[in-house]
Amino acid sequence: MQTRNAAIADLNGKIAQAIEGGDFELAQSLKNQIDALSNSQQMDMLRLQSLSNKRNEAFDVMTSFIKKMQDSDHPSSATCVNLHFLSAPLWSMKGHEV
Repeated sequence: MQTRNAAIADLNGKIAQAIEGGDFELAQSLKNQIDALSNSQQMDMLRLQSLSNKRNEAFDVMTSFIKKMQDSDHPSSATCVNLHFLSAPLWSMKGHEV
C-alpha cells in the first residue's frame, strides 16, 4: 500500500513536469496509470473490509454460541461429551494413554 502511494506521488510529479513541458499526451498517460493504481487500491481496501467483516461475524457467532452454552441448563449429551473431551487431559481418556 505504501509502495502504491509512493508510486502515485511520483506519477503526480511527472504529470506536473509533463504539463510544464507541454507534453499533454504523456500527462494523460500518467493520469491513466494513476487511475489504474487507485482502482487497484480501492479493490484491495474492499477485500480487506470484507475479510474484516467475516472475522467479526465469526467472533459474533462464537460469542453467541458460548453464551447459549452458558445459559443452557441442560446441554445435549453430545455437547457434554464434546466439552468433556476438550477439557479432559489426554492421559485420562480410555484407550488413548500417552
